[in-house]
Amino acid sequence: RLDGIEQEKSGVTAHTRGPAGTWWRGSYLVGCDGPRSTVRKLQDIRFPGRTAVERYAVAALRTELPWTDEALLHRMPPWRTTGPSAGEVVGRPLPDGVWRLDWLLPPGKDLVTPELLVNRVRETLTGWADGATPAYELLDTGVHTVHHRLARRWRVGRVLLAGDAAHLLGALG
Repeated sequence: RLDGIEQEKSGVTAHTRGPAGTWWRGSYLVGCDGPRSTVRKLQDIRFPGRTAVERYAVAALRTELPWTDEALLHRMPPWRTTGPSAGEVVGRPLPDGVWRLDWLLPPGKDLVTPELLVNRVRETLTGWADGATPAYELLDTGVHTVHHRLARRWRVGRVLLAGDAAHLLGALG
């Protein structure tokens, strides 16, 4: 585990603890160590923002849709029969005929059941296909919580932040 960073004009030295404690030397150090970044904390870089801004129900499925390579955003879909009629659904094509669908969930911590997700999949596909549910293979489902956080700086001398150590944003922007 990283527990120290020292910088000089020509490089960076990082210390990791363990049975023998090890010093590592390099020209630069890039902290790609996630949202709880030790590198960011050791450099005393603030990480302001908001946690749990929005929640999305998500599903990955294999199906054929009329829009082969186009992402979709449908706000307030008229076919919604379960849950509130407001909201949105996003569809993004992935390789090998796979689509990722994201449904914005209403505020709150209501339980998202497997039945609710399967109903949303069927309802959405039926709505997009004008009433006939196309064949599909459900590959994965879940709930994704969106956070909005941005490090105040992405660089301190020869130490840089990247990925979730530098920013947390929703997958949809």
